[in-house]
Amino acid sequence: IASASLAQVHRAVARGGKVLAIKVQRPGIAEVIEQDLAILANVARFLDKHVEAIAALNPVGVVEEFSKTILVEEDFTHEARSMERFAKQFSNNRTIRVPAVHRELSTAKVLTLEYVSGCSIDDPVALCKHHLDPARLAERISELMYQQMFQFGYFHADPHPGNMTALKGNVVALYDYGMMGTLTPSFREKIASMIMGLSEKDNQQ
Repeated sequence: IASASLAQVHRAVARGGKVLAIKVQRPGIAEVIEQDLAILANVARFLDKHVEAIAALNPVGVVEEFSKTILVEEDFTHEARSMERFAKQFSNNRTIRVPAVHRELSTAKVLTLEYVSGCSIDDPVALCKHHLDPARLAERISELMYQQMFQFGYFHADPHPGNMTALKGNVVALYDYGMMGTLTPSFREKIASMIMGLSEKDNQQ
């Protein structure tokens, strides 16, 4: 029912009849990633040494940071923990839905989740057909982003339309918690100051 670079998601039915979503890592993907990262590292070192304009952007550091992120994504137990933490911080918020994790049916390469299916978040015709309000959904997504950044400092780092769906009552459900991020209190203050400066057209703030 879904496919990406690291894994495929399949719809399954448990013996008791419960419908599940099972994210299965592609066979041999770890070896492919290892080879690709080695190539990227070599290219980054070459650019750092021979292309001054790109060297200023620290290509080696960029590849190192990307490598850390992608290697964490390979371990689905990390994604399971991220989902549980994210669900806990929004446990009292009825406008967001985080699929439940079935730990007993999950491993480092297989992630089994509650099956949550809704309407495409970027299809206004379909949203209206299902009596969902695009404007209200946009407001809730904005509120969700601000809550992640300023209230919790822990956020979903890949919130594109393919990782969202709209449910009855204009509830937003998020998928794919492989990439998460954290913001320190001081950094959150800087972002808040920047947003206030933009809203007030004050470039000094």
